[in-house]
Amino acid sequence: MDKKGEKGTMSSLKDIVYQILEDNVLPINPDDARIWDVWEQEVDPALSMYARPVWIKDGTLKVSVKHPIVLQELKFMEKDIKDRLNRKMGRDAVLSIKFSLATE
Repeated sequence: MDKKGEKGTMSSLKDIVYQILEDNVLPINPDDARIWDVWEQEVDPALSMYARPVWIKDGTLKVSVKHPIVLQELKFMEKDIKDRLNRKMGRDAVLSIKFSLATE
């Protein structure tokens, strides 16, 4: 719908994807999707079982943590984790990490 509430023409998903790729400006860096695998490889399994990346955008990685003690430990280790993730990614993909307690 447009601003006046009138129905506009619908675009096909194919056309939308084509337009995004044609503009050469993606809302995310496709290589950032590797962060989930890299997290598993670079973060201690005793901690990573309680913490998972949620999203990464503009260099900020959001991580959901299931236990307050693990949250504190991860915050203490933030710089080391960030350095390890970036080294494995081969670039400065993670500029900051936001840890938050899961609300399950």
